[in-house]
Amino acid sequence: MQEFQRRNVMSLEPGAQDSLVLKGRAACDDWRLFSFVATGPIEVKLGWVGDASPGGEPAVISVSRAESVAVRASGWDVWATNLNPSANTGVRVGLIDQHRVCRPIYEQRFASASPAARSHVIPPFAREVRLDTEDQALMASIIQLIAVDGSTVLAGITQTRLPSWIPLGSAATVEVTSAAAYRLVWRLDIM
Repeated sequence: MQEFQRRNVMSLEPGAQDSLVLKGRAACDDWRLFSFVATGPIEVKLGWVGDASPGGEPAVISVSRAESVAVRASGWDVWATNLNPSANTGVRVGLIDQHRVCRPIYEQRFASASPAARSHVIPPFAREVRLDTEDQALMASIIQLIAVDGSTVLAGITQTRLPSWIPLGSAATVEVTSAAAYRLVWRLDIM
């Protein structure tokens, strides 16, 4: 049995970006359950390789206080970014060989996108998106799912008719028009 680091605790300086938190390699693929705990909001990038997953872009996950992700891997790298620009944030990452269904999310915040729409590339592993606006009085927000060709609108929905989650299907980008500040919350399907 090959030994590797299964946990790490560290403090991230204010605004620290892409700090390596945990790195490991094992002799063979297995289900790896990563648990992230933080004293403030962080963004985690999880990259992994294995027989079933040769690598690629890392998954980006928002962690407000705690989150878990399960992947089948023999190698992994975990980086963290402190989203607090004025205070240190404590981070703890743990790893066990176990499988569990997890529902991680990735959150992005933006200033208004008005009058022109702002285009957003769909992050890796995103399956659904939700649009939230800062000011509910400005309900004129519109979200559109755009095909790979960049011009075909697959769906156009106003905020008053938004379901809680919008399936992305074959969309390549999401365009948002909003007079208020807004956030996109992406539901990730990492397994």
